[in-house]
Amino acid sequence: MKSLVSPPRDHLTVDAVRRLLTADEITITSGLDLLNGQNQFVADVSDDLVGWSVDHDNRDAVHQSIRLSIQRELAWGRDRVQPWMVFDDGITRARFNIGVFVLTTPDTRRGEDPITYDVTGYDLLSLLQTGPGDTYVVDPNPGSDMVPNGGFETDTTGWDSNPAFGVFVPAAWGRTTARSDTGVASLEVTWPDAPGTGQSWVNIQLAGFIVGKTYRLRARVWNPATGPDQLRLEAVFAASSPWQNVARDQWATIEWLWTATVPSIFVGVVARDTTAGQKTWIDSFTITPLSTTYFDAARAILDAAGIGTQLLVDGTLQNVLLPSTKVWALIDPNPTWLRMLHDLFAEIGYSAPWMDENGNVRTAPHRELVDRPVEWHLDTADESTNLVGEDRTLTIEAGDIANSWRFVRSNMDTTPVEGDGIYTPPRNQAEGIASIEAIGRMVHKTIRLDAADQPSLVAQGNRIVDEAKTATRTIDLTVEPLPVMDTDDVFQYTDAGTTEKVIAASWTLNSDGSPGRLQLGGAPRARLEAIETQVKATVTSADPLRVVVDGATQPSFANALDASSYAVGQRVTVTVRNPLPPLVQGVET
Repeated sequence: MKSLVSPPRDHLTVDAVRRLLTADEITITSGLDLLNGQNQFVADVSDDLVGWSVDHDNRDAVHQSIRLSIQRELAWGRDRVQPWMVFDDGITRARFNIGVFVLTTPDTRRGEDPITYDVTGYDLLSLLQTGPGDTYVVDPNPGSDMVPNGGFETDTTGWDSNPAFGVFVPAAWGRTTARSDTGVASLEVTWPDAPGTGQSWVNIQLAGFIVGKTYRLRARVWNPATGPDQLRLEAVFAASSPWQNVARDQWATIEWLWTATVPSIFVGVVARDTTAGQKTWIDSFTITPLSTTYFDAARAILDAAGIGTQLLVDGTLQNVLLPSTKVWALIDPNPTWLRMLHDLFAEIGYSAPWMDENGNVRTAPHRELVDRPVEWHLDTADESTNLVGEDRTLTIEAGDIANSWRFVRSNMDTTPVEGDGIYTPPRNQAEGIASIEAIGRMVHKTIRLDAADQPSLVAQGNRIVDEAKTATRTIDLTVEPLPVMDTDDVFQYTDAGTTEKVIAASWTLNSDGSPGRLQLGGAPRARLEAIETQVKATVTSADPLRVVVDGATQPSFANALDASSYAVGQRVTVTVRNPLPPLVQGVET
């Protein structure tokens, strides 16, 4: 459930918001905001809105979709929109953001004035269904700062202000002890006249980048009140950070994550629309390889995908170091950014990622239903708070769901044993209608999982068991608008004298305030199946063994068969199990 008192409702109390959502006499208004590619507000386009309807289904890889009618032409496929609702009972007024969506090509209703566009959109997980178009590697080996002279303590060796083929107007620069963030010196930059879209910079050329590895570029800058309006970090002709409005007359940090595409490049601090004589001071310029925690690996994937969103993670396991190199080899189907996030979070027992109401990627440690608190109570007998309509249906399905499991950690260099690579939970003897007692037989399933360690294997296994126990009944309801619903919400549902605790599977929310659909229970969210296939590859390094699969340019780390040796240039067949390193099967003749 979304926080009841998160912005823009942080001025209210939880009790006030709950009373508002269940009030008898209430006015509901809806609207639509236009956002840019970083989820920042651009304009309120509610005056052009005809209406919208949002569908949320936890079982889909992309959870939310919107059907929108609007009398305004947008940049379809690029512009983002955020629908919202405002509840007002005359005493309390609260706004609820519903999500952030990218719109597809619309159906255009011509013959009307103004023209109406009927368009479908999807939440930002849809932008992660593309991929790098090449093998993607996360190297767990940490590295040190690559900039040899980022503090300017003795001189400015290595630094310049290159014209870069006419893209930048050179600046004047020099070491100064008049101002510093750390140590005794900094780089004082005097910007040239570069009006409009003109740019200037100070830069250094560096080599030794590992293609496909992510680096954090960071600088401390002092931008006076008379300095340039915006600054950014840039790897010239490769990529750049968004323009940043930094605090004035104080040291401030600008930073950016860049996934290297070349081994050598010019990098630096850039200003635009400068006037001759403007100044900026730069200190503590560092470039470090991305740390190897699960959080940083996931953050690097989001930055490489370029969707301009934050990653918000609850818990602590995201700070665990990666136990080994992660490789998603270029195979068919191509690895997607979303696939990579699923794989990373699954290894530490976290939920599959979802997008919150403000377009941020979220995840948290998975908890079994029995351990999770109830987030909302639906009681058909409570007339003061009941949101459930008269039409409701209970469906029971006793499918071939397992009641006995064994989970095996697949990414181990040693033989897995019970308690160290194998987890066998208690059989489901009597819980639910798929239990051994209920169906009269044992249905066994062995599942191989990537896991960071044994506790993560146990957490993943418990999630699968928990979902299997609760996947045999669904309750379909009509409900009054409840705009705080989110992914995997836990409801307490009371009907006809029976109370049960259940996870919401899907729901619909309508902009006109009419009742929507809510399904409780049902099948668990679909897991992404492991990808395994055989492909041809070429050995590019014998020690350590690396191969490039056909069609890719980036190498994959590989495991050699016992008593096998390989030479650079040899053709091999590999079995790829994304996201594991491929296993060399044999040398081609």
